[in-house]
Amino acid sequence: MDWKEVLRRRLATPNTCPNKKKSEQELKDEEMDLFTKYYSEWKGGRKNTNEFYKTIPRFYYRLPAEDEVLLQKLREESRAVFLQRKSRELLDNEELQDLENYILELIPTLPQLDGLEKSFYSFYVCTAVRKFFFFLDPLRTGQYLNLDKDHNGMLSKEELSRYGTATMTNVFLDRVFQECLTYDGEMDYKTYLDFVLALENRKEPAALQYIFKLLDIENKGYLNVFSLNYFFRAIQELMKIHGQDPVSFQDVKDEIFDMVKPKDPLKISLQDLINSNQGDTVTTILIDLNGFWTYENREALVANDSENSADLDDT
Repeated sequence: MDWKEVLRRRLATPNTCPNKKKSEQELKDEEMDLFTKYYSEWKGGRKNTNEFYKTIPRFYYRLPAEDEVLLQKLREESRAVFLQRKSRELLDNEELQDLENYILELIPTLPQLDGLEKSFYSFYVCTAVRKFFFFLDPLRTGQYLNLDKDHNGMLSKEELSRYGTATMTNVFLDRVFQECLTYDGEMDYKTYLDFVLALENRKEPAALQYIFKLLDIENKGYLNVFSLNYFFRAIQELMKIHGQDPVSFQDVKDEIFDMVKPKDPLKISLQDLINSNQGDTVTTILIDLNGFWTYENREALVANDSENSADLDDT
């Protein structure tokens, strides 16, 4: 029975003691008692529903004011403890050295490295360790970047462009050096390894994380029409230099958004790129003339491969 109906009937029941007339206040108190009783019973029947609403977590803590010295100290101490806990999760110099020694001891047992001169062992170890951390630490949080300074081979931008990146746009290489240059305006060996690993493994989330950071020129956490156009203009310029008719940016932009299908139709996040499984294609279109040409002529290339396969079968 509905509790409101019960309450209504109870109040309508005549007084069984005619000699005792209740005051207006007593009637109000009785009405409130009955209301509380039946409301509690009704609510109690729903106590298992949305139980978690009873304990809504606190999600906002205001920053202490300048005159709240004790709270300021507490905040500083909390931050220090948090940073200490995070730092313990990172490799220290001794742990890094253990990994390098392990790989160094493996070299004589690897048939692929037969004939490798000992003078190159240290570079091989550095390369292997760097590759481990590139994929295990895609957010680039490891302190190991600054631990080992044994390899000081430096590359300038001009030298970098000759290491298999001749078809990459200067705009993209400029971004690489803006993010990765040293005090001398050059790139050290380890940073170069990160660069190469990212380019050679563009399907991997770690590589996309690396390249996405370079493409996000406004540091907004997403790519928009402006950032896409910023890099593709350099592709258009290279096409002119090589005597090709530049492709319309509007067409390329529409193709990119169609491939990625981002949650926000105007913004492409890193996660959008990863989820689309088209991140390697999109990044290649924006930074590498050869990669863009291959994508633009993919249908003709497939047809040509089919014809060559047919010719081989006929022979």
